[in-house]
Amino acid sequence: MRLSLRGAEAGNSKSDKERGFNNVSNFPEILLLRGLYCLLGRHRETCLLWDKTTGEPLYRAIVWQDRRTAPQCRQLTEQGKAEFIQEHTGLVLDAYFSATKLAWLLDWVKREKPEVDLQQVIAGTVDTWVLWNLTGGKVHATDHSNASRTMLMNLAERNWER
Repeated sequence: MRLSLRGAEAGNSKSDKERGFNNVSNFPEILLLRGLYCLLGRHRETCLLWDKTTGEPLYRAIVWQDRRTAPQCRQLTEQGKAEFIQEHTGLVLDAYFSATKLAWLLDWVKREKPEVDLQQVIAGTVDTWVLWNLTGGKVHATDHSNASRTMLMNLAERNWER
């Protein structure tokens, strides 16, 4: 299964996850499982924010190839944060991973949709969003394997960093 990628500017890629979910939810069960396996395996670092009351994404998901947060990563490196991040998450500080993408999305929502109640916003990688939809909004979770790719999980503690 493939999701359409859209890029308005060089280095920016995003995916219409809502369209992707609607497509996979119409498959027979076995195809759905195979499709989800392929989707989740290829988009572990892709992330999005959505309204937990409506289920609506607040912006298109930012896919793993997107480099729009590279300047933020350079700034964090200049501030001496790269070593801390690598020690705690096991990942090098890079725009490839979800953390800076989620920060960018949150900043975008604050700037472009100030009416949004941030207490009603939840974040996740694609697997989190798919699970949330498949459970009717009852489960907001991911596994340790996918969580480890966000640059937000402390591997030693197996907890989220603050």
